[in-house]
Amino acid sequence: MPSGSKISADALIILDLEEGKIVSCNTEAKELLGSEDSSEQSRSINGVEVAAIMRGLRGQRCISLPKISVHDSAGKVRALELRASSLDLGGKRLGFCSFKDVSALDEAELQVERLKRLSQRCASFLVERDEETLLQQIVAAALELFPSADGAAILLSQNNGHMKVGHLAGYPSAQQALHAELPLFDGFPLPLLEPETSGMIYNSREHDNPLSSTKRDSELVEMIKNVCGGRLPQCTMAVPVGLPTERIGVLILDAINKGDAFNERDLNLATIMGSHAGGALCYARNLKMAQERQEEIVSASQKRIEFVAGLVHEVRTPLTVFRGFLDLLMEENLSNDGRRYVELM
Repeated sequence: MPSGSKISADALIILDLEEGKIVSCNTEAKELLGSEDSSEQSRSINGVEVAAIMRGLRGQRCISLPKISVHDSAGKVRALELRASSLDLGGKRLGFCSFKDVSALDEAELQVERLKRLSQRCASFLVERDEETLLQQIVAAALELFPSADGAAILLSQNNGHMKVGHLAGYPSAQQALHAELPLFDGFPLPLLEPETSGMIYNSREHDNPLSSTKRDSELVEMIKNVCGGRLPQCTMAVPVGLPTERIGVLILDAINKGDAFNERDLNLATIMGSHAGGALCYARNLKMAQERQEEIVSASQKRIEFVAGLVHEVRTPLTVFRGFLDLLMEENLSNDGRRYVELM
């Protein structure tokens, strides 16, 4: 089957059930058979033997196989739906087979399921308040939603112009880079921190891959080689983390041994994830700042109360002594003016 082609609903094969051979087939069916020669009884239709279809039609008028897995010449798995029926015509019993490519439907259902799982994971992000735990959840969710990835990491932008490895998992030597700080690399991931930028997919064989074309001795590239077992990944997908107007980091997924591991659908899904993850991280940070501010306010209020209480004590003690002396003076034989002065005090 040609690379990237799809089997249409008009892929038809006519079988002679008595003689046990293929009578005719159209162009689409010949592509499905993988050969222009369609006369062999035992010809396999991508794993489904024609002879098996014939045996089925000899026993019943109609058969249906809802899904047959097919590998095209590019190695991509496609799903075919088979419907076959038999008919007595001109003294012969013929079988008519129709194949329909339902790969697009399967891919759509898979994408919907992935979106549901992503929605569930993003909702769980907003529940978590601890940033360290949240980073672990984001990376774990990325590896779950993108099975083609061998490893995932989230890099966070720092005020000093560096990137910090917030968390990573799945790599052969992940712990070596945990919490490491690195200067920003001009080719990657700096562009992803710019407002309104979108995610990117890099393949190691591409000349425009910033990790494989220039600055091979940079600290970032060396770190990637170390965590990936001494080599650059064959395919990398990176998306910004944060709101469109404010980027706080980058989410990276690496396929170490497989090129073209990610596609545009993966990139769109990862972009959504990066946006929600960034929102959850910002919320957790703002909540932490609010809690710290609240604690500072409570602490300052407590100190003020303690200060006022100490001040009252310090003032009350000399006043008590002073009043005692006045009481003693009142007991003395004072002149009228002196007694009046004491009473005024």
